Amino acid sequence: MARSPILKRTISFGYPQTINDREISMEKSSLSSSSSSLIEDQIKILDETLSENGKTLIQELLQSNKNLKKEIHDINQQLKYTIKINEKYVDQAYNMTNNTKRNKMTNDSNNSIYSDKLRKLEKYKMKALMYKQQYELYQDTMNNLQKTNQTMEEQFEKLHNIEQQQQKQIGSQQYPSLSIDHRFIHKLFHLCLQHSTNSSKSRTTIPSHQDMKTYIQQT
Repeated sequence: MARSPILKRTISFGYPQTINDREISMEKSSLSSSSSSLIEDQIKILDETLSENGKTLIQELLQSNKNLKKEIHDINQQLKYTIKINEKYVDQAYNMTNNTKRNKMTNDSNNSIYSDKLRKLEKYKMKALMYKQQYELYQDTMNNLQKTNQTMEEQFEKLHNIEQQQQKQIGSQQYPSLSIDHRFIHKLFHLCLQHSTNSSKSRTTIPSHQDMKTYIQQT
């Protein structure tokens, strides 16, 4: 296996070829200086990587929230339209019932007209029931979307705080913690499964990080 120049340099310092005490002391001092420089370079690279990942993650989350809020707004508009239609049919059915009763009381010869209006009334009742069921379905969907949006914002806030703490501590740690990208994707993946009607509860394999991101994009 090929070794990097830094690794070769570290190995040569770790196993000196001389027995002179002065040379050994100088090599140990040089090794300590090289190790400190190497750790500082690694921390700097990881810090830059965390910053780039954080920016990308924030942009993706903001766009996801924007799309989610637009979907909630569209459903709200559709609900308002459905309510207006329902009110219109209810008013028509109510007026038709009163008119039909008056017609029957004043003229019994209009039984055929009464029967026709009664059939129309039943038809309007069926439509009103259908719109009511659709309204309840849209209401449940909107509530789930609002809960999902709220949960995403709370999770993002927690993970953002964790990332800030990691960046503050990174200067004093030799092995800093990993980026929040994988944990956020993991939480968002399970959140999508929780609110998905087609999700399977019996999973035998653990999805990879890329599988989770692909599933979230498709969802």
